[in-house]
Parts: sequence; C-alpha cells; structure tokens
Amino acid sequence: ARTSGENLFVVLLISAPLSQKLEPPANPARFSTHEHAEALASHYNAKLCCFVQGPEAAFGGGRHAAKIAERYSRYDANVTMSPYLTRYIHALAADAVEIPLGPSKLAYYPSDKLQRNTRAIAACIREADLKGTGRLAANLIMAQKAGFEIHLFGEPKGWDIMRGAKCHGPLIPSQISKLFSQVGYYLDCSHMEGLGLLPLEAAFTGCIPVVAQELGLQGIIENGKNAIVLPSEFPGVEFYRQLLENPMEELRRTAPALRDIVSVEAAVDRFIDALALKPVPNEVTKLIPALDQHSPSLIEERDFYRAKLEQIYRSKSWFLTKPVRFSGRLLAKARRFIG
Repeated sequence: ARTSGENLFVVLLISAPLSQKLEPPANPARFSTHEHAEALASHYNAKLCCFVQGPEAAFGGGRHAAKIAERYSRYDANVTMSPYLTRYIHALAADAVEIPLGPSKLAYYPSDKLQRNTRAIAACIREADLKGTGRLAANLIMAQKAGFEIHLFGEPKGWDIMRGAKCHGPLIPSQISKLFSQVGYYLDCSHMEGLGLLPLEAAFTGCIPVVAQELGLQGIIENGKNAIVLPSEFPGVEFYRQLLENPMEELRRTAPALRDIVSVEAAVDRFIDALALKPVPNEVTKLIPALDQHSPSLIEERDFYRAKLEQIYRSKSWFLTKPVRFSGRLLAKARRFIG
C-alpha cells in the first residue's frame, strides 16, 4: 500500500505455492522471506504486517513450524483472509486482523459468450501433498467412469491420471476464467486450504465448485446452495452419475452471488481501514482505450489445432514424404558427427 511516511508498513506476503497460476511457478512461501521482511522493516523503521494466506507452520513439511509460530507474536499485525486462518493464528497465541479475501470480480464473472458443457469437470493438478492430488485423481477416475469429460490444468505433465483427459497445462487467470466458463464443475480435494481461491474463482464464473472440505471457505460457501461438499473421501461413481443427471441450474445461478460477499476489490479498502493507513493520492493518468478484441474459446482453439495435426498426420502426402524426412534427419546427424 502506498502510504504517507508516518504509516509506513512492510507487508510480508505468505502463501502456498500456486504453480498452476503462474509460469514459471511462484513460491513466495520460503522461510527466508520472513528474515528479509524483518530486515527491511528494521532498515526503514517501519511496522511489519504478515499477510497470512495459508497455515505456514504446515508448509515445507513443517520444517520451520516452531520458528514461524514464534514470529507471529512479534509482528505488528497479522492479517488473515478467512475465519479458518484466524483460528489458526489464535491457536498459536497471536493476534490477527481478519479481512475476507476473494478473487477479482473484474477477472472472474459469468460469460454469456462461451458455451458451457455441464458434462465436463475441471481439476487443478498440483504436486503439493496438502493439495490432496492423490485423492483428487481417484475422484476424477470415478467422475470419468460416470461419464464426465475431464479437463486438467496446472502440472498434469508426467502424471498417470487417465486416458482421454484434456490437459491444458499451466494457465494464467484469464485462461482459467475461460475454462471455468466452459465446464460444469470444478473439483478440489485439498487437505489444508487457507482460503480456496480456485473454488471461489469457479463459483464467480458460474462453474459449481465441488470441494472435499470447506476449510478456509467455511462461512463463505454453503453446501447445496452455492457449492457441493463431497459426502466422503471417495463418494463413488454413483455420486458423480447423479451430478450428471441433475443439471443443478439453481445452484449454478446462486454460485456467482459469492462475488457480493468476498472479492479482492473489497478487501483492499478494508485492509487500508484496518491498519489505519493514509493512502497517498495518485496523479490522474490518461488511459489509452483498449481495443475490442475477440479471443477464441480456449478449449475450441486447442481442439482446432489438435484436429489439424491429426489431419496432417493421416494425410497421404505425410505418408509419401516419410522417407524424405527420415533421410534428412540422418543427413543432419551425419553432418553434426563429421563437423
């Protein structure tokens, strides 16, 4: 936050790795970040605010749990983004300021331009054990056997998930928003989640979030009203078959209403008020109008190029020119060996 000199804060951002959001993966949750932030605050004689986005004591296999727990009581402010994290901070005998956070309403919203396939379910593959990837994979197999079309993003490369699943790789927020606008459900099986931004992003776009546990979403989502909580760890094929038979249109209409409860826009104002910051007025900047551009559907675009590649590979010309391509590769290898 840009503030006047007497209200200078150093804000320490702590979050779980979100490699499914950025490429290359971002991991600001390293233990050394605490030390760097404390040194920076000491240099500028500023207060230190820890923005808690996840139970850090559980990160890194709990390697730095004791030291991190001690630091909470030394910070000038611990800002939590959900009741779940507030209880976590209080359990470690530290104070916390709770400011509910959510995705940006400007980035995630229902789209009338994209066609939604209610028989499709999306999931984010993450290597972190706390994200419950093993349990997620088992549930995806059940969903596929029930008849769901599977869409994976994040880190699916190298994972033995299932045949027929569409893998989209790491996606940026705009691509995630498009994907959520084209599938019926988003499945999340995290064991520990400070908030649960991905389920909220799905709900903002009208994609029904199916979560294993409420965790950080407790008090925000309501089972059967704007989200679905799994009845057990492995609910079985019949559970997912019932999701296919019931389109859940009423739930799909109420899910985007979560945008009125939590959002990053509302959190910014509450953050400034809670810490009694004095924003420095920004100079008026003349913005260049954005051109109206039409971006094709993410799924349609990838399916189009895949179909074109299959058409080329099956063509007669590709078959007839195979000896030429093979000879060219041999010649290139021979030149590298000789030269």
